[in-house]
Amino acid sequence: NAEYMGAQLVSDQLGGPLPPTQHNEFEFDLSALKVRVKSNVLPIGELSRGVHYHRALLFKVLADTVLLPCTLERGEYSRAWNVVRVGGKSYVVDLVHAPGALLLDASDDAERYKHLR
Repeated sequence: NAEYMGAQLVSDQLGGPLPPTQHNEFEFDLSALKVRVKSNVLPIGELSRGVHYHRALLFKVLADTVLLPCTLERGEYSRAWNVVRVGGKSYVVDLVHAPGALLLDASDDAERYKHLR
């Protein structure tokens, strides 16, 4: 399905599946890029690694390009995620830990993905 393929593409472009213990390492790379470009605004094409908000933004751009209905949601601590509707239900698209997995919105798994838990 389009959600899975898009999620895999985003994950592959931004460093692959990411265990929770590796977030800090990716954040360090992003901080170094901010210093290099002398801006907090990062050119998405320059990213080779990214965490929740980078991946969610790239997925949203790709979804809009192929007319896949999708929302971009933001939470605390730079968390961001995408929600798609499949079969009349809303799902959070996992772009970080299990790229392509659809987590039923408001489920325990989706809530863990959205928050630092």
